[in-house]
Amino acid sequence: MNDSTLPSRPWFKYIFSGLTVFLLLLAAMGSYVAVRFWSHSASAALVWALPAFVFFLMALLPAIFYLCLKLNVRNGFFYFAQRYCVRLYFPLILFLGERLRIDKELLVKELVQYNNKYVIKRHGNTLAPQDLLILLPHCLQVRDCDYRVTTDIGRCVGCGRCSIHHFVRIGKEYGVNICTATGGTLARRIIREQRPRAIVAVACSRDLYSGLSDTFPLPVVGVFNQLHHGPCIDTSVDTSAVEGAVRQLLQKNYV
Repeated sequence: MNDSTLPSRPWFKYIFSGLTVFLLLLAAMGSYVAVRFWSHSASAALVWALPAFVFFLMALLPAIFYLCLKLNVRNGFFYFAQRYCVRLYFPLILFLGERLRIDKELLVKELVQYNNKYVIKRHGNTLAPQDLLILLPHCLQVRDCDYRVTTDIGRCVGCGRCSIHHFVRIGKEYGVNICTATGGTLARRIIREQRPRAIVAVACSRDLYSGLSDTFPLPVVGVFNQLHHGPCIDTSVDTSAVEGAVRQLLQKNYV
């Protein structure tokens, strides 16, 4: 993903921090009211204490996730917090961003940027070629090509009209598996059959975000394709970004 495609402001980070602080404030307010009610009515205090505890957990788990990332700590708390963030907290941030009239695509790009940094830091130079899968959308191939590569990218004749021939070279040069998919169902089947340890995925922002959620906890480096003719029609991608991700993930003796 080129720097030019990155959001100018870290909106996702702003909402992440603001939401966490807001939940902590709600937890503090609920706790304060619960303490005030406790001497008069335990049941009334409980009505305030339970939501306060829920709000506290909702804020605590993202904080644990963030601190563990920064400190490079991996334990049960981290993986539980990671699952919570991916399944619940991040979708909530995207929902709030839309309500605040922030372009969802900008938020997704920022989220994918953070995800890519984490995956490279965690899994960089650790994979053998057979453990890595490059997953491409079928729309990278020009629509009127007679040599469809959905079932086998090796069918590409290298005419140069689209970027598929670059991926044929990357597959041969690095020995990694490359597959194209026509949609999420086929992509999930490919992943089940290939059983990779990591994926470099090319997709539009919508499909890339849903793919990250669907494949979790499998590490995925996302690269956005370029929609020159609208979604799903003759798209393109910066193949150097894909190749760069491959080189960063593979063990050094393979690059």
